[in-house]
Amino acid sequence: MSRRTDRINSNVRGTGYAVPPQGSALYDPNRDMSYVNGTFVNGQQPDAVSIVRRSGRGFEEIGVGAYNSDVAKFYRVALMGKAGQPVFPTAGAKNYFIKCIAGALPYYPVEIQSYSVLNNSAYFVAASFDQTEISLRRFFALAMTTYIGYYNEVFDHSGSPFRSRPLIKRLKDAAETAEQIVVVERQPAVRGEARQGGKYPFCSVGEGEKGISSRTAFSAAFGAEGQSALKEAQSDVVRPVFSADLASMLCPSFDKLNDAIENTLIDFGCFTKKKIPNDVMPKIIAEVNERSAAPFDKICKKLAVSGRVKYVLMLKTIQELIIGAKRTFDYACEALQLDIYDKRSLAIDTIIDLSDRLGYSVDQIFAMMGFAYCAVVGGKVEYYNDALVVEIIRFIARSRRQPVESVIDSLGIRDSFEDPNRVKTIAAYCR
Repeated sequence: MSRRTDRINSNVRGTGYAVPPQGSALYDPNRDMSYVNGTFVNGQQPDAVSIVRRSGRGFEEIGVGAYNSDVAKFYRVALMGKAGQPVFPTAGAKNYFIKCIAGALPYYPVEIQSYSVLNNSAYFVAASFDQTEISLRRFFALAMTTYIGYYNEVFDHSGSPFRSRPLIKRLKDAAETAEQIVVVERQPAVRGEARQGGKYPFCSVGEGEKGISSRTAFSAAFGAEGQSALKEAQSDVVRPVFSADLASMLCPSFDKLNDAIENTLIDFGCFTKKKIPNDVMPKIIAEVNERSAAPFDKICKKLAVSGRVKYVLMLKTIQELIIGAKRTFDYACEALQLDIYDKRSLAIDTIIDLSDRLGYSVDQIFAMMGFAYCAVVGGKVEYYNDALVVEIIRFIARSRRQPVESVIDSLGIRDSFEDPNRVKTIAAYCR
């Protein structure tokens, strides 16, 4: 990220306004001021530029770094793995995710107050110095995206192991913030992943000087009242809230189908089932399936989808799961509980649709769908699923009346250094 100081001289002739003070940035409501100084420590810039706004004919300072950064707002954040799929299955995975969080901290006005990383979820109490959820969501999106690459490589997986969005709750005062700091820290014991009173290495309790958590924002915001509330929360082990399992409380395994449909329609700006745009329907069905695990046929029935368009809709829904949720073809078919007589034909139709939609080469599409394509073994390329590739080429050539060579070119099949005769070989197979 580039380092910007935005020391603005806006002394336009004739306005009568003075020049902003040296070493300051002029507040712009249409711009994200949280990036004024580039890097953050405990949510604030150590060498921060003052942010000023016009006041009469002069200026007044309204914050340092992120605008309004003198007082943070506090949030509880839950990152949930998909049901039955551990998102942090090993100690190495948990440790790597904590490094992802540490790596993202310098770029956003965010400070971690407490955290715990468990097998299938991670919980945080975080302060946001821009006083909105925007930086918080960007911060966790960066950490999650970095971790997803590691997860897919290490655990031979395709796609994101997280549920679609972090669950974020605004904490209103010192007592609630202190309470949630302690609730988050006690989750390892509540979930049975740590002995009661024992040390758990992937939690803010006892993390040491090089940990990712800090209470600077909490102390600055609440002072003595906050310290008293925190001390009371840490000493109170009787109240039910301190034995609450956040996973079951915040995110049961799946939503009820009617609730999933209602919430998804609202998220997509569709307030009635009768007026869902055709291009949005596959996205809605894919999201409802992710939230409720309901079969494709049952979702279609609830949404009053007619039988004549169901196959095309099924194809597009599978594509949404592959592109949007980064699922493999087999996972998508299993998640939608499709009753398919000819799965191979469905795969071919999906590959052709993805090629037309994205313009990707066939090897890229195979990788997205979780199909093997090729590997270099001992300096020689070994190809897999060539029979399927040939069937796709023949189908497109026959249905669209295109020459085989033209179809091969459109699918991005090329000669390579390891296989200089790839195009001729595939063309020969197609005769």
